[in-house]
Amino acid sequence: MRPSVLSLSFIVVLYLLCAEGVAADDATTTKTQTFARSELDVELPVSTSLSIFKPKDFTAEKSYPLVVYLHGFCLGDDAQQLYSFTAARSSPGGGGERRQTLTQIGVRERITSDQFLYMPLDAPHKTRTCALCNIASDANNYLADRLTSNWINSTMSRIGPEFQCAAWSGSDACCNLEQAAKMNENNDAEYIVDAIEKVKAAYPNIDASRVYVFGIATGGFMASRLACQKPEYFAGIASFAGASFYDESKCKPTKATNFLGVHGTGDTVVPIEGGVNIVGTKFPSFTRSMSILSSAFGCKSERLDEDKFTLPTEATQRRAPKNVNVDVITYEQCRGDASLESWTIDGTDHFLEEKTSLELFSRITKWLLAQRQLGESSSTSSSSSSSPTTKKEMNTVEKQNKDEDATVSRIEFGAVEA
Repeated sequence: MRPSVLSLSFIVVLYLLCAEGVAADDATTTKTQTFARSELDVELPVSTSLSIFKPKDFTAEKSYPLVVYLHGFCLGDDAQQLYSFTAARSSPGGGGERRQTLTQIGVRERITSDQFLYMPLDAPHKTRTCALCNIASDANNYLADRLTSNWINSTMSRIGPEFQCAAWSGSDACCNLEQAAKMNENNDAEYIVDAIEKVKAAYPNIDASRVYVFGIATGGFMASRLACQKPEYFAGIASFAGASFYDESKCKPTKATNFLGVHGTGDTVVPIEGGVNIVGTKFPSFTRSMSILSSAFGCKSERLDEDKFTLPTEATQRRAPKNVNVDVITYEQCRGDASLESWTIDGTDHFLEEKTSLELFSRITKWLLAQRQLGESSSTSSSSSSSPTTKKEMNTVEKQNKDEDATVSRIEFGAVEA
């Protein structure tokens, strides 16, 4: 990526103070102050550093895969690890409403056990519009969701430009509307590739045939865009609560890659049936997003796997299910023998209970790590249910603690293009 700068506008207010001399009686008389306003465009370089998480037993003599994480709206990876909220929600799988503490975590926790390098990447551009906040505001969803989305929109529209959110430009619908206005010029995909190349240069023992991307929400849209525009660069791509372009003509890759799409049927932020953003731009349903990729990858058929799996919930009520079903659809005979799968989770929302999130993200990570660059051989099955997380493994999957911070390295990446 060529070095560039982010253009920022500064308001320069020039105070012209005109004062008269001292009068004969030594009293000071000051004339009315005059203010002149000028606007200058000042270009300042915006640099970023890349955080690399390594296994605790990392060694330069061993080859490691690289997992790149693309965050959701506003929340970078560090914030995501700490973020959770408690609210009344429909219990996944049925059983009525119950109070749930919800989050989105589970990848960092696998770094040492699954032996990979992990790079959480921040979006290079910011937005002052919550592109999908209209969905919770307009729909008859939970009152807390409507209040939250209204607050976000009103805050971003009223407060100065310092209140901005990092957001990936994954499609023309989500989630950086300023970048969507110039989608053909947006460089988010190139930014991700450049960041990966920078890390590969710093860590020559990264296995170039095992570079993966996992995006959630806004990052899930971006992951789907990468599947359309950069599939040959990745051994596997996973999207949680994202979608593809509504216009399938914008997804015409010449090659395929291994892709996993995951969505909850109770998602109130990015509805599984699709929708429109705050300015009326459509995004497709989960089923249609997968169909678009299936067509783009030349897949010939699809089948519902009989060996569906379940995810644990934290329900304690007798009527609420302790596990939630996940339906798996496999798309077959895809170009280059690519693996294309969709996982539909019964009743889960955009955010998940911690136990559910840890298990789901663990499975997604394992699915990714089982994939290889198309054309490369692999002795590991890519089937989601052929290698489930065992009970023993689940006992070791706990929310990351501060001790993991010792495994972090930082690499200066240079300038981010505006």
